[in-house]
Amino acid sequence: VESPLLHLRYIPVQWMASIVVVHNIAGNLVYGPVEFQRPLVAMQLYQILKTTVPVVPESFKLLHDTRILTGPELLTGSGSGGDNTLRLSIVYYAPSFCVVSWGEPDFGGDSSAVAEDLRDGVLSLASTSLAFAAIKEDGRVVVWGSEAAGGEMGAAVTERLAAAESLVTTVVGNDAAFAAFLRSG
Repeated sequence: VESPLLHLRYIPVQWMASIVVVHNIAGNLVYGPVEFQRPLVAMQLYQILKTTVPVVPESFKLLHDTRILTGPELLTGSGSGGDNTLRLSIVYYAPSFCVVSWGEPDFGGDSSAVAEDLRDGVLSLASTSLAFAAIKEDGRVVVWGSEAAGGEMGAAVTERLAAAESLVTTVVGNDAAFAAFLRSG
C-alpha cells in the first residue's frame, strides 16, 4: 500500500521582496530602509541589528504593531497600499534582577512575605520613607514595608491594576505613597 505522503508535490512559493525599516519608540530611524530579496526570519533580523547597528544594546525586542516578533517567525512586508514595507519598532529593555532586603523590618528591611516574587524578574525599585515597590517583567508591582507608607496595596488597587490590562512601566514614591505609570498593552 502506497502512502499518500509519497505523492506530495513541491509547489514553489512566490516571494516578493520586503523592505525593512526599524524605528525606536521616539520615532527615530535605527535601521533601513533595507530591501531583502529572500525570506527573512525574526532571529536573522535580530542578529543583523546586533552586528550592524552600534547603538543597539544586547537587550531589545522587535515589535510589529503591538506584537513582539519571535525567533522563527517569518517576516513579510505588510505596508498599506501594497508597498510591502515591514515597519518595526525596537524596544530596549533592562535585564531583570533579584531583590534582597535587610534592616529594620517595619521600614522595608524584611521582604520575606514577598520573597518568592522578588526571586527573579524584577526590573526596577522605588521607595517611600518606609516601604519599597518592585516592578516585575510581567508588569505587576510587588510592595512590602510599612502599610501606612505604601507597603500594602490593598485589594482595590490590586484589582484596578489587574483590570486595566496595562503594564506598569514606572513607579515613583514620596514620603508615604506610590504612584504608577501604566502603558496599555
